Amino acid sequence: MLYRRQVSVSIFHPAFALSTVFILLLSSCGPFKKLTRPHVTGYQYGKPFVYSTNIKVEGNIPASEKKDLALRLSNQLDDSLRVQIVSLAGVYKKVVRPPAYDSANMRRSIGYMVALLNASGYYSPIIKDTVHTDTVRKGKNHIRDQYRVTIDFRIWPGTQLRLDSIGYALRTPALQALVLQTRGQSLLRKGQPYSNKLISDELDRLVTLFRNNGYYKFAKEDLVAFKDTVVAGLIDPTLDPFQQAALLDQLRKKREHPTINVVVEQRPVRDSSRIRQFYIGQVTVYPDLPVLEDSVVVSTIDTSAAPGFSIISRSDKFKPSFIANNVYLRPQRMYKQSNYDRTINRFNQMGAWQQASINLTTSNLTDSTLDVDLRLYPSKKLNANIGVEASRNTADILERTLGS
Repeated sequence: MLYRRQVSVSIFHPAFALSTVFILLLSSCGPFKKLTRPHVTGYQYGKPFVYSTNIKVEGNIPASEKKDLALRLSNQLDDSLRVQIVSLAGVYKKVVRPPAYDSANMRRSIGYMVALLNASGYYSPIIKDTVHTDTVRKGKNHIRDQYRVTIDFRIWPGTQLRLDSIGYALRTPALQALVLQTRGQSLLRKGQPYSNKLISDELDRLVTLFRNNGYYKFAKEDLVAFKDTVVAGLIDPTLDPFQQAALLDQLRKKREHPTINVVVEQRPVRDSSRIRQFYIGQVTVYPDLPVLEDSVVVSTIDTSAAPGFSIISRSDKFKPSFIANNVYLRPQRMYKQSNYDRTINRFNQMGAWQQASINLTTSNLTDSTLDVDLRLYPSKKLNANIGVEASRNTADILERTLGS
């Protein structure tokens, strides 16, 4: 026989009462969408404040690109135009301590947005702003009246420059050869939209390429990207409108669809070590250093793990062969940045150590050799055990010395 259980809830039950009150509140507030309009706390009485800032990108641009560009532009707003909104379950929202409105902050924000658009290859953007103030009556005699300022930006980015020809002209033949060998990996492609970030990323790629081929001291400032003179002027935010108009007219005569040429060059060499290939010399590992250095020096030196390796230990808790097998900076091999990063990441990911660091110094034997010091700091629990053991070893040594 089946039994059906019937559950009844009294109208006086707390859950029923709370839900009823909530529904009544919703109905008393009119349409539900009104609840989503933020309330305001912490504003200055009698002064207009920024209640909302909106950015809309116009023009013949795909919707996904418009959304991404609008987000990036919103990040360029001056802090005084940013609004902090606190949300409760997406229903109740409030604006917290809104900034006072100042038209000077508007001009500054527009300047930031133009700079971003120029850096992204948009050389003739148009930005229109609309400011609207709503008055909300609050308190007796309207002492707590709110003057809510809503700012709307409509932005037409304009035509975006695209890459045309890309060239490399490095002074050092070995570096030029490396670039040409890996040209297929370049981030710069003909027809691709131009941006300062893209150029910067390509320079980073080249620096990594050189450092992975022994050029340990080569740096990003050793490279420079030259751009086509006509088009480069159009993305200069300091250009006055008359100069820009002249360049635009010159560009229209040149092409209907503007493009930009980029040539990556090497700056004059002032330090010969920047273009020198380095190799790994002596590798010294300290596997059990205390986080806070003390005056206790109790160590054993093991040179049997691998040729060129010295492992200086305080407690002998780690196998030298295990440590050596996880060090990718090997003696007599060419320096590679990837091996440096791989070694650091390897030991930092192991639970036995809480921190790993590598110090590279030029060898006293030759100016093209790097000596490696790998410093490992065991995890807190293991470090405590090592400290106790090291103290005992020190006491034993002192007792033997005094006894003799």
